[in-house]
Amino acid sequence: MYRQLIYTRCKQGVDLLKGGAPLGHEGYKVYSCSPDLWSPGFVDLPFLLSACQVKPPFREPDLVEDVYLYYVPDQGPPFLINSHPRRFTPIAGATYAQRPGNFLNHAYIGNFTQQYLWELMHLPELWYAQQEDEGYYYREPPTPLPVLTSLPAPSAATSAITLKEIAHFIAAGRQEGLAQAVAFLLEQYQLPPSQRRYLIISEVNSREMELWLAAIQMAFSPRMAAALSFATRLDRFTGSNRYTVNRSGSYMPQINLQDPEQTLRYRAMILGLDARDHINLRELRPGSAAPYVVLDGKKGKAYFTQDISHPYFTLITTFSPTHLSFGRDFLQDTTLTQPNYQIFQLYEVYTMLLNFALPPVLNND
Repeated sequence: MYRQLIYTRCKQGVDLLKGGAPLGHEGYKVYSCSPDLWSPGFVDLPFLLSACQVKPPFREPDLVEDVYLYYVPDQGPPFLINSHPRRFTPIAGATYAQRPGNFLNHAYIGNFTQQYLWELMHLPELWYAQQEDEGYYYREPPTPLPVLTSLPAPSAATSAITLKEIAHFIAAGRQEGLAQAVAFLLEQYQLPPSQRRYLIISEVNSREMELWLAAIQMAFSPRMAAALSFATRLDRFTGSNRYTVNRSGSYMPQINLQDPEQTLRYRAMILGLDARDHINLRELRPGSAAPYVVLDGKKGKAYFTQDISHPYFTLITTFSPTHLSFGRDFLQDTTLTQPNYQIFQLYEVYTMLLNFALPPVLNND
């Protein structure tokens, strides 16, 4: 089951933290959501709200692509957010405040283990909220959003990203960078969450960042990849990517690392940095003391070193039928729910099964 939430500038809305109580003042707020979203214990509502309130870094006219955020809380199900910047288009006679910089965030909350998350990007039937103009959210009073029993399955005709495109992208000199990125993430997921570092991928545009995400996810099964949180862009990332939880795993609105009750977390373990986003580029300070490592996506060069000698790391750069079957079929049938070093042994078993041949039938003539 997948609950929904829409957050944008609107006239009427609901208070997510007060059981859906109506809000009538103009401004940014939750416009609407699925009515059972605030069921006790279902989702970490303060964390979800804080994520949906984030404005994507954008600047007209050149940095206006959609942003995708996928977070995996300690408590409750993950959520996938499409953050849609609104191009400023003044409308004569509009009865609402027309301001540049508006955005709309549309979230789905649920279990994302049955398909790769990159397959859900840019699907119009999924991200329908952005198809309404700004005036719609002032004219129309909110109505409860439906709960979906399943997510749309993209096809070759509907998918915005194709396997062929991903394969060509990685084949253009990015194989080692991909292997290094996957090896780094495997290492980090063996550590407690509070001790992990995250991966920054710098790229020339959002599309290429999405291709990196797709390639990394396909190194794993959909179930394992669903543990990999990410943000294709995030403003002021050195501060905004951090948050803390209490001993029970609940989101803490104010970070206080001196408080023994609070533990550090990162919203995104994979974070995109767009070359056109000069403000955030200036925040980049890689080094041994930094909480992140950097992969130059354009060059395919990792500014860190991992052991990528295992044959598994060669496989995940091929996008061959064997690669695709290993991740989507074989690994998906295992119990692994996040990146794990057991993947090496499983690949060895998988290779043995592929190479296994029955002895020849004896000729009794």
